[in-house]
Amino acid sequence: MACLQALQITEIVRMICDEARSPYSFAQPSLFSLATTSKIFSNPALDGIWREPRSLVPLVKCMPDTLWEERYVGSNVVIRLRRPIAVSDTPRLLFYSVRVRSLDMDGGHRATLHHEVLRTLDMSMPPQPFMPKLYRFDWSPTKKAAVTIMRHFMGPQIREINLDLGENVANLSILPFIKSSCPLVSHFTLELRTDRHSIPLISEAVCGWQRLIHLSVPNLDMAGFIHVAQLPSLISLSLCSQEDTTIHPPEFLSGPSFPTLKSLYIRCQTARFCTGIIRVISSRQFETLTIRLLTSWTTSAWQTVHTALRDCLNHKTLDSIDIEEEEGLLPPGDTALYGLSADALRPLFAFKRLTSISYPIYPALDVDDDFLEEMAMSWPRMRSLSFVNEAYYQPQPPRATLKCLVSFARHCSRLSGLGLRMDATNVPEFIQLPGDRIGTPLASLDVGASPINSRKEAHVAAFISNLFPRVEYLFSLPTPPEVFETQAKSWDRVLDMLAVFSSVRSQEEEFWCKPDTYLHRISYTSRHLHHLTLPFSFSYSHHSSSNTISRSYSVWPAFLVFLYLKFLKISR
Repeated sequence: MACLQALQITEIVRMICDEARSPYSFAQPSLFSLATTSKIFSNPALDGIWREPRSLVPLVKCMPDTLWEERYVGSNVVIRLRRPIAVSDTPRLLFYSVRVRSLDMDGGHRATLHHEVLRTLDMSMPPQPFMPKLYRFDWSPTKKAAVTIMRHFMGPQIREINLDLGENVANLSILPFIKSSCPLVSHFTLELRTDRHSIPLISEAVCGWQRLIHLSVPNLDMAGFIHVAQLPSLISLSLCSQEDTTIHPPEFLSGPSFPTLKSLYIRCQTARFCTGIIRVISSRQFETLTIRLLTSWTTSAWQTVHTALRDCLNHKTLDSIDIEEEEGLLPPGDTALYGLSADALRPLFAFKRLTSISYPIYPALDVDDDFLEEMAMSWPRMRSLSFVNEAYYQPQPPRATLKCLVSFARHCSRLSGLGLRMDATNVPEFIQLPGDRIGTPLASLDVGASPINSRKEAHVAAFISNLFPRVEYLFSLPTPPEVFETQAKSWDRVLDMLAVFSSVRSQEEEFWCKPDTYLHRISYTSRHLHHLTLPFSFSYSHHSSSNTISRSYSVWPAFLVFLYLKFLKISR
């Protein structure tokens, strides 16, 4: 009786349905069982089933099967109409559609709607929205799709709209209707290969929304910039096609601008625009900057951008800087004027809390080991750091050497991914000291077009494994031309040796550190190795109180790995 009384409380019933709802299955078997076996759970369970349909296809299939049919087009299933839609066909569709809260028009993987289905639905549906609870709408309409059907989805409850119109600039004509029908939009994403004539229409729509939190559009005009700069709620801004080189925000923005901005994405041509928008950001919470280059920037341009970052942003909050190059971007003619120098990068050392940096630009980083040590000391929280590009031919050999890896192992204890071009033709002397071992949880190392001596592959592998014992992935040149094949194969062999070193180290940790077997194995090893003259430094120190072994190697040839495997197998 008490249970029945509890189920009369709507909130409890909905909580039960929320717990029964699976985020991974549209079929929702548990909710289906609740909806079909209990009147108490029927409506809440149906609300859960239809909350986020993966496309419009399930709703169309709620209409009589005499109305539609499935046809195979290649490996795809396309839903087509057999006859016009009548009023008597829509009751079930309308019964379920009022429960929809989030709709992705492109989410269906098994079937899609023919464009004539959308066109016919547009003509047959009532003028008011038939999804009154819809708060999120995603769509990438095809060229033939009837975009006007959006009028039946847009309503005052909409908070998030994501549109990818491709090259269909004419479809922008729907924006004024969206602005007037959805005044409370907080998240708006528009992808479009636009031109300068379309920007005022986009800006006009954006100026109609006062509660924007996330905004991603191709570009804005001056009025649009002024509007979004004053929004008190804007956290994320993406300008995906800023090609107007005449716009300079400091010229028309005065006073505090972008007061709560945390993330900025810019796809632009000039460093002048990028520097300008950085200088007007007043937010003390800014965290993430992403710049996609449409042209190559000079070294002095990078220094100007980095100086603006240092002078205008909060040093305690900036977390990530990600630089991208547009696909097909031609390399600069005079590479001496481009790239990243020590002076261009040094302003970023003010940001001590950076955890992720990526600069895969051409030409590559042009600094020495001393500067990289200063870099490692400046960014102790770094987790992912990459300055590697995919170019095979570099204008000059790298000044950095394998020695720089010691600095990152010593000062960046959280580093898990590193990408640097360096000279690996010589292996520096380095010995781990007992009680003062350095290293990081590095799992991925990208060396790009780093030169390497094919006769010292084992030495390079031993050096890397000594500093980064957990490294699993080593990337060099993905599909090298013939002249670089030898270099790429050398790095492949280094990766193979790293796997062997890791296996041996795991066995050592399990086997050599046991107090009951330690002395026996030291004795066994000395009896079998005393007559060998080995070209490496090999030392052990045993601390009986902790039952641990400290090992240090200046060079660890590949053949020693297999000797160890043999000794371990025999002594077991």
